[in-house]
Amino acid sequence: MKTTTILFAVIAFILVLLFAMSFFGGGTLTFNENSIKDPINDPIDVSSDFANAWLENLQATTTLPLGEFLDTQTVLTKELKSALLSRADTAGDRDVILCQATMPERIGGKQIYVTDEEAQVSVIPRGGEKSSNQTLVTLGLQKEAWVITGLDCSTGEVAPETGLYNFERAGQLIGPSVPEPYDANFWHIVFERDGINGNVVKLLFDSQSVCIEGSSESTCDTNNLTEAAQAFVQADMTEEGALIKRLEIR
Repeated sequence: MKTTTILFAVIAFILVLLFAMSFFGGGTLTFNENSIKDPINDPIDVSSDFANAWLENLQATTTLPLGEFLDTQTVLTKELKSALLSRADTAGDRDVILCQATMPERIGGKQIYVTDEEAQVSVIPRGGEKSSNQTLVTLGLQKEAWVITGLDCSTGEVAPETGLYNFERAGQLIGPSVPEPYDANFWHIVFERDGINGNVVKLLFDSQSVCIEGSSESTCDTNNLTEAAQAFVQADMTEEGALIKRLEIR
């Protein structure tokens, strides 16, 4: 009875979000039309243009301080701007945006993944002294445009320093009851990000996906998942969704 009540509450919450989005419009990484409309810009272009603007600022005769530069950049969220200013105090000799100790001659961008709601791009130094450091730029959709929501330093072709996987979230599982335009043939996780509820990502499973419940750990069987169950997922993002490595029922 308790599980059924929770499930109805989750579905009702999602439907209210869908109605609110259709009535009021807009929103970041929530149930909205961003998932079914083509964005007006490209994740690689947004990431590269931002990084190039900072590099050109550093190379200019008159250089803007970080705070003033960030004020000119509309493609970053306010939260990320504040985070970058805080990190600058402890960044040492490594640039807080380009993640380099020595400035490159130019930079390039490489797409890591893109979904209906999130994308990640690697910003790589080109020319000058060789470096394995790179900037991992995370983007989300806001009013049909990609904006930069996260920026992490990384070494080589690895996940961000924030974790072993490039997608780690706690939330509620939802399967056949997920509303359109999401695919009821797949399980999804509904979670909160940056204070915004109702974010949804499709979950994918393979023979390496491990599910944990209590003291039991085994290869995931989606037939054993429960609607509205609280879960923590660790996954690698792909163009199709989050490929589960570990899923822990809580």
